[in-house]
Formats: sequence, structure tokens, C-alpha cells
Amino acid sequence: MTSTLSVAEEPSQKSMKATNLLLTSYPSSMRYRVAISGVLSLLLCCATPPLQAMDLVEIYQAALVRDPILASAIAVHTGGVEQLEQAQAKLGTTIQATATAGLLQSHLEGFPQSNGSTTQGSISLNKPIYHPADSVVVDQAKFQISRLDAQLSGARQDLVLRVAQAYFNMLLAQDLLRVTRLEHESIGKQLAQAQRSYEIGTVPITDVTDARARLDLSAAIEVQNLNDLEVARHALEQLSGMKVDSLAGLSLTAAMHPPQPEDIEYWVADAQMHSPLVMQASASLASQEKEIDHARAGRYPTVDLVASVSKQNYSQSGLDSTGTAGRSAEVGVVLSVPLWDGGLRSSTIRQAVAGADQAQNDLQASRDLAAQSARQFYTGVMTSIAQTHAFEQAVESGRVSLEGSLRGQQVGTRTAVDVLNARQQLFQTERQLAASRYAAALNMLQLKAVAGELTPRDLEGLTSAAITSGLSATELPIPH
Repeated sequence: MTSTLSVAEEPSQKSMKATNLLLTSYPSSMRYRVAISGVLSLLLCCATPPLQAMDLVEIYQAALVRDPILASAIAVHTGGVEQLEQAQAKLGTTIQATATAGLLQSHLEGFPQSNGSTTQGSISLNKPIYHPADSVVVDQAKFQISRLDAQLSGARQDLVLRVAQAYFNMLLAQDLLRVTRLEHESIGKQLAQAQRSYEIGTVPITDVTDARARLDLSAAIEVQNLNDLEVARHALEQLSGMKVDSLAGLSLTAAMHPPQPEDIEYWVADAQMHSPLVMQASASLASQEKEIDHARAGRYPTVDLVASVSKQNYSQSGLDSTGTAGRSAEVGVVLSVPLWDGGLRSSTIRQAVAGADQAQNDLQASRDLAAQSARQFYTGVMTSIAQTHAFEQAVESGRVSLEGSLRGQQVGTRTAVDVLNARQQLFQTERQLAASRYAAALNMLQLKAVAGELTPRDLEGLTSAAITSGLSATELPIPH
């Protein structure tokens, strides 16, 4: 069976007729409480025409284009790459040209005024031969790029998770709303039957009031479900930048697929090695260890190759007109040796060592967190799959229990309250069933993310079959 979940889907005619009949059985002061859910449902149904259902991959592709969080991470990565270019430039040859020009004027008593001009130009070259501190900075920049690569990878995986979470939230909200509407219809039929039986004197008034109370509760839950659906829809639309009217459902086959391999220790080890947070912490530690080398390198001498060519012109007019011109060239090696800095370098080294200790502890903390998260999500996947199978069986058992309660009510061994309790339990189990399916799918994605294996392709199988994920059991006839 292939179908889609759509908020714009029209409620069944039977449900609308049942609601209309129930309105006439309520006192006028209470009718609005029953009518409100029907009115909201009608408004929701008429708001938009049915459109082709969007799948998870389409939503992700739309979010990929406009997500500001990912765009910010890309900009940070781009800027970080430039730091390597800047560090390497410090070890390259620099050439500088200078030019000066000036006017001279002198006036001494007893002598005529003298005017003159001077010009000078030079070109200088500097080539670092031995700069250990700057060489260490280049190595640090490479480790920083590794850290930014891991950070960007984490941001890409985070977008996949955020899209999946928002998508599943809206699907779950649709499922819960559909369950509540079925529950409302079912209880409404029981109330109508109780009202007719009470009018002919075969059941007490308590059967009517109990059913009416449950119907009121169902109406209140439906209002909450509608609100939750609109919140989930708005979150998905904000993330994707698209108007979302209907979504393709979850593929039950993909959602119920356990992790491969089914070995929790494999996933824990993988997370401790390849988690984006672990890889960031590892690169930060390597960079901080290089910072120790950088601080120590400040004690070492530096050697530079220098060369320059200059030309000067000087002219003067007056009593004794004169003019001079000259050229000069220079090439050599400059050795600079640091002698004493007041203890600054020693303090910088101690600070770098403390920073490396902090980075080492941060790395261990990130590994512990990755291991804990891997265990949590792996267990979450397996638990959700087991719960889903159990809830599926519980739904069938609940249906049998409801049928038994109805037959018992007919022969006098069960009361109307027993029937209402059986109905409520059945629909509550349906809600838990829907939630467990989405939990299994999301936990699987989170497990891959913490292990650094999550990619957009992991979204493809989740809706490729476009099988509706909710209400497969309750869409069957409910005993009344």
C-alpha cells in the first residue's frame, strides 16, 4: 500500500454526520465545545487544495540552499583556510619600494637665497632563511584547517538531523491528529447510542455523561493536536523556505531496520574515533601542542637574506649652484639573536603547556561524550524497534479487548465505562505506536551522526517507498 499523509485531507463523511447528531444531544451551553473541533477541522481542510506530497529529500535540498547556520559554518571554514595562506606568506620573499622627494630653501644674512631639491628611491628585498617560530605557525594553520573541516562536517550532518527532526515532527503531529479524530468519531457514536438507549430507559444517565466527558476530552486533545501541527508545520517551512501542505510518509521498512553491524561496541569505537566533535578536539590538541613549539621558538635566532638598491639626487641653486647624484647597492645576511625579554618568553611557554593540558582533557571529554551518545542512540534504535513491534501487537490486542468489552456490555458483564476505557487504551496505544516509529528512524540518524557517517543519502531510503507510517491499524474498522 502506498499513500501519503496530508493535513488537507478531508475528514470522513461519517465523522461529520456523527458530530452533527451529537450537537443536538448536548445542552446549548455545551454545544460549542463539541463544535469547535469540527469547525477547526473544516477550516483546516478548506485552507489549501490537495498538493503533491513532498518527501524528505526535497525538504533537505531546499533547506541546504538557505540554511543560515550551515552558511555561517562555510564562511568560517573559508576564512580559516586563508590563515594558512597568511602563515606561508610570512616565510616568503618580500620586496618593497620607497621613494621620497623634497624641496630645500635657505636664507642666510649677507648671502643670497638658496633653493634646492632632493629625490631618493630604493628597492629592498628580504628573504627569511631561518624563522622557526613562523614555520611552526604554518603547521598550526594546517591543524586549524583540519579542525574547521571537522566543524563543517558536523554542521552538514546537523542540517540533515534538523531537517529529519522537523519532518518527523510534522508527520507525527499529523498522525496524532488523525488518531484523535478517529477517537472522537468512535466515542461520538457511543455517545449517540447511549443517548438513544437512555431515552428509551435501557441505560442510566451515567452512561451518557461518561461518554460526553470523554468526548469533551477528545475535543480538547484535538485542539491541542491542531496547534502542535501548525507549530511543526511552521518550523519545517522556516527551515526549508517552502510552503508545506502535505508530506510523503515514512518508509516502515527503512525505519525498522536495525544498525549494521548490530554491535554496540563497534559504534562506540567508531564514534570515539570519527565523531566530528572528537575530530575537532583532536585537531585543537595538535594545534595547541604546536603552540608550545611556537613559544619556545621565540628563544631561537633568526636569519634573513637582505638586498637593496637605492639612488639619490640633490640639486641647489643660488650663489654657489651645486648638484650631486649617487647610487648604492647592498646585499647581506642579517642575524638576530634574542637576549633578554624580561621573562615574557618563559611565561608564554608555561601558558602554552597549560593550554595543551586543557586540550588533552577536552579531547578525552569529547571521546567520553561520543561513546555515551553512541550507546544512547544505539539503544534507542533497538528499543524503539522492539517497542514498535510490541505496540503493533498491543493495537491488535486492544482491538480484541474493545470487541470483547462491547459484547460484554450487550450481555451485561461490562459497563459503558469499561468500553470507554478500552477505546481510550486502544487509541493511546496507536499514539505510542506512531511515536515509536519516528523515534527509531531519528535515533538511527543520530547514531550515524555521532559516528561521523551521516550523509544526505541516508534520507533517501526513509521516504523512497512513500509508505504512510501512521494509522495502519486504526484505518481498519473500529468496533462501535
